[in-house]
Amino acid sequence: MRRDRRAASLGAFVALAVSLEAAPAAAADLAGCRRAYEEQRYELAADLCADVAGDPAATRTAAATGWEVAGMAHLVLGHVPMARAAFCQALTVDPRHRPSDPIYPPRFVAVFEGVRQAGCIPPVRLDPEPLPRGGVLAGVRVRLIGGAPGGGRVVVWYRHPGEARWRHAAAPVQAGATSVELPGLNLRERELEYYVTLLGERARALARAGTPDHPRRVLLFGVTPGDGAGGVPGGAPPIWRRGWVWWVVGGVVLTTVVVSVAASRGGETPRGSLGTLPLP
Repeated sequence: MRRDRRAASLGAFVALAVSLEAAPAAAADLAGCRRAYEEQRYELAADLCADVAGDPAATRTAAATGWEVAGMAHLVLGHVPMARAAFCQALTVDPRHRPSDPIYPPRFVAVFEGVRQAGCIPPVRLDPEPLPRGGVLAGVRVRLIGGAPGGGRVVVWYRHPGEARWRHAAAPVQAGATSVELPGLNLRERELEYYVTLLGERARALARAGTPDHPRRVLLFGVTPGDGAGGVPGGAPPIWRRGWVWWVVGGVVLTTVVVSVAASRGGETPRGSLGTLPLP
């Protein structure tokens, strides 16, 4: 029995690894999702659109639109709570998202806007931060806010700016915060782009922080927890953090003090002298 459990665990791990490898290469079938809704196959549309929105490789627009169409399909089916949850997911991905398809009835659009105005809170949110080791980025620590699904995995997708391919590293969801180590970082680079997904069953993203087209950025060196949560500027560090600036400032201050002292003593008579006597 112990051998069967090990075999099952190994099989599940291999299946997850294969799904992770295939996820970035899979193109989200947003057109098929929309077509199912237009053809009034609403149950299929809700399922297809949830797959589109849950694709880890989905862009911000694709994910938000997938949740939007899934929510509209649920409204047709009378599943109002599920529709509101889908709209909330769409607004979590992109708070500025608006339904624009004229096929939607105005009352459906009003439900979407009602969710926006109510300020919904998704069931699960991800709060990632850099995981430094010795001043160098070693990974990402992700805190889950809300209910963590059983058997879920936190996946960090990362690459150096300019690279075409996203790499990934995953870890099982832990209580409190999940730490994900990022192997193979090129320390000759200065920055790293990354986004995070929480995968449930069928390798569907239940929550995300960032998207491939809107990733977060973090510096590789001198990182502290909290840096990069909203994106670290890609330019040089602030001028007041550079050592040579303080040397220049110190030199200027010292020179100013010396010149001021010399000027203040310029009119005094040196000790042991009678000073200057005017001649007739």
